[in-house]
Amino acid sequence: MSDSEPRTPSTQLAKAALIGNGPHAEMRARAVRAADGATLAEHLPEATAAGVIQRRETALDVALLCGTPGRRAERAEAALRQGRHLFLEWPPAASVGEAERLAAHAEEAGAEVGVSRPLRFHPLFAALPRGAHVGTVSVQQDVERAGDGRNAVSPFRARLADALDLSVALAGAAGDEGPAAGRRAGRSVTYLDAQAVRAADGARFEALLAGLRFASGTYAQVAVRRGLTGAPRRRLRAAGHGGFQLGAALDAPGVRVRSGDARDEPRDPSPSSGDGAFLGALRRRETRAFLGALQAGRPAPVSLLDAVAVMRLTERLLRQVR
Repeated sequence: MSDSEPRTPSTQLAKAALIGNGPHAEMRARAVRAADGATLAEHLPEATAAGVIQRRETALDVALLCGTPGRRAERAEAALRQGRHLFLEWPPAASVGEAERLAAHAEEAGAEVGVSRPLRFHPLFAALPRGAHVGTVSVQQDVERAGDGRNAVSPFRARLADALDLSVALAGAAGDEGPAAGRRAGRSVTYLDAQAVRAADGARFEALLAGLRFASGTYAQVAVRRGLTGAPRRRLRAAGHGGFQLGAALDAPGVRVRSGDARDEPRDPSPSSGDGAFLGALRRRETRAFLGALQAGRPAPVSLLDAVAVMRLTERLLRQVR
């Protein structure tokens, strides 16, 4: 559904089904159980999920799909045919075209479809001065060298999508209090330039640097590279009018802010004992936010349309460096 068309708030608990196994699925299951206004009615392995999703009489309001990316759109379409809302892991579909078709089905069904983007819930967004316009953004992402091989591009593409998504979100941050149409317009890319370095065999990227200008006036620089030594690092810096500067490690809760009103450095209650613990905290936060939005009749915090826009931008950038 569109941002400007909120649903009628529900007065009943949302009955959720979670599809898939593994650490992410278990974490989502715990988040649903702990969320106000929701109950985990089913937690099913992907192999047995299809029949349950397709049965119209099954008492489910929302399905959280954590299974195989290649089957995600198929499972999602089955759930949408029954009028159920969805929460999808990244990527929401195997291709941009498939994600676009899924968005069309969601619009026809009148269903909300949320997509996992945990970095959208990083405390750096809460640290932005109220009403601030982000003038420049720099996002640096390292990718582990371990596991290089036939599927080595996948982690690189995922990190690139993360960096672009953060840039898009910050480009529209100044308009977050305004109409949804204004936010979307501000996030459109008016200029894009990119350079890439490939491995000797030409089969994978070693590094990619991109510059983007948004309609809001925000300029973003995105750098993704394969790590040289030590643990991969992910960092973001932003600056804007009024003299504010922000710096954050994306795998940790600490955020440093300098601004004209001498705003204190914010503190975040999320766990910080290791990268995995913090990222898990962000995933729990986004799960609760999505379920809370359904209960309140608000649009999904990160919608399928948001995800499609980032997928398109990622493909546009990769085409430029091929």
